[in-house]
Amino acid sequence: MGKAVPITEEKDFRAIFSSKENAIIYFTATWCGPCKMVSPQFGKLSNLNSKFKFYKLDNDEMLDIFRECKVTSIPYFKKVVAGEIVDDLLTVDPDILSNWVLKE
Repeated sequence: MGKAVPITEEKDFRAIFSSKENAIIYFTATWCGPCKMVSPQFGKLSNLNSKFKFYKLDNDEMLDIFRECKVTSIPYFKKVVAGEIVDDLLTVDPDILSNWVLKE
């Protein structure tokens, strides 16, 4: 895919699961300092792993989804395989994020 697609509407978030696709979802916020540290690495990873589509959700635009997904700290990531959440990660470490995204 090459770039994280911003999700700004609930229907687009739900489509990730109904389409049964593989995805990495990044929960972030423009005001989040730690998110700014890990965002460049997330962008690079979207070019390295073609098995997943990469999405990002901003806390200020998608607060209801953050609450529904029980995301209370950011940056937070969820891995979706065939429409099901299979793993999640809370980290500001670019190396930990890389290993998590690239592991099979």
